[in-house]
Amino acid sequence: MKALQNGHRCQFIRAQDLFDEMYASLADRSTASCSNRLARLDVLLIDEFGYLNLKPEQSNTFFKLMEERLPSSHTIITTNLVYDEWQNLPR
Repeated sequence: MKALQNGHRCQFIRAQDLFDEMYASLADRSTASCSNRLARLDVLLIDEFGYLNLKPEQSNTFFKLMEERLPSSHTIITTNLVYDEWQNLPR
C-alpha cells in the first residue's frame, strides 16, 4: 500500500492467474508484450506461490520475467508454505 501511496506502479496478482496469463500469451504470441508490461511495474506482488503444478513453458516464461525485472524492480512472492516445505514444491 505504501508503494502505491508513493506513486509507484504496482500490481497484485494471484500466482495461478499470472501463470495462466503467461501461458495463454504463448498461444497468442503476446508473451513479449505481457512480459514487458509486468517488467515495467515498480512492484509486482505474486500471491500464493506454493501450490502450483507448472508446465515447463510456464516455468520458463516466469524465470524470463524475473530476469527482466531484476535490475530495477521489486517482486514480492507470498506463500502459506513454511520455508522447510519449499523444497517439496511441485515442479
